[in-house]
Amino acid sequence: METILHTEVFDHFDKTYLLDRIKGSGSGPAVRITETVHNGSRRGKYVLEVDASVLERIRAFLEKPIPPAPVSSPAAIKKQRWFNGEQQDAITRNYLKGVTSDALALQYGCKAAEIEAVLRANGIEVVDQTPPKPKWYRSKRNYDRKR
Repeated sequence: METILHTEVFDHFDKTYLLDRIKGSGSGPAVRITETVHNGSRRGKYVLEVDASVLERIRAFLEKPIPPAPVSSPAAIKKQRWFNGEQQDAITRNYLKGVTSDALALQYGCKAAEIEAVLRANGIEVVDQTPPKPKWYRSKRNYDRKR
């Protein structure tokens, strides 16, 4: 029989929780959580025993902030395998007006390579759309003075 050091009972909605701090075997005290569900398909008693070292890891997990989901994650981009004729015409018109293939890919939920493939199939030459790097000028103080 285990030695119970402390007990606490509380209700939450249609459940009752019994928390027992019990004397552990070697790693310190343990906690026994008894959940009693009064209504629904899970009706009954459920028991979980956790060591103190595991409780510390659970506490650290719960205190860690949840990072926001990236907006441009692969899961956020909807895969589209084909474009109908009207969409191909719109892609071509917009590209010729100066809209980048990256922006069109974001609009149509695909990759820029798929947009560029549509453009090439319609006879449009795809150009490098990276902006030119600025020219860096040396300041006057860096010029060698020859006198």
